[in-house]
Amino acid sequence: QEELRRALPHDAAASPVEDERGPRRQADADEPLTRREDAEELAAVLRAAVGRVDHGVRDEVEAGRVVGRTLEGAADLEEAGHALTELGVQAGVVIHTASDAVWVSRGGHSHHLKSQTVAAQDIVSPVGAGDAFCASILYGIHQGWAPDQCLQLAHRAAAASLANITATGGIPPAEQLMPTSQSTKEGALAS
Repeated sequence: QEELRRALPHDAAASPVEDERGPRRQADADEPLTRREDAEELAAVLRAAVGRVDHGVRDEVEAGRVVGRTLEGAADLEEAGHALTELGVQAGVVIHTASDAVWVSRGGHSHHLKSQTVAAQDIVSPVGAGDAFCASILYGIHQGWAPDQCLQLAHRAAAASLANITATGGIPPAEQLMPTSQSTKEGALAS
């Protein structure tokens, strides 16, 4: 962080910005949503949007903000998934962590899959792992795959992304991550 601070123009870290909450330092404006009012604002936006989507893909922090509690473990993820479908997600909800993912369909069916273990020495950067996971879920939905197959592809893509400094450089084509025999339409998204 110190190298980044030195690389910025002298006044960039201290220059004020103004938004609806008033003036803040630029560094504050770029920080993750850690302030309580920012977290509450995000939760309100997510709750408002949840009934307007067919498929929701969230990490455990975002999903936890919507349901109003910290999520730990597969049982919590599944319970939150059911709560989100009750709030109006049309087809299903996927909630993922670094170690787990749960898919809860609107009909109440749930699918759980633990992620692949990646050795610490094989992780170059976590940048893009969550995006790779989400993109893979969407790809599987588009292909008409069953939830378990979508989760499998998502975990594989996220694990592959960890091996490269860029967000996408380590991810091979979907066909390499999921051989054709594993990506059939059997048990498609109704499950």
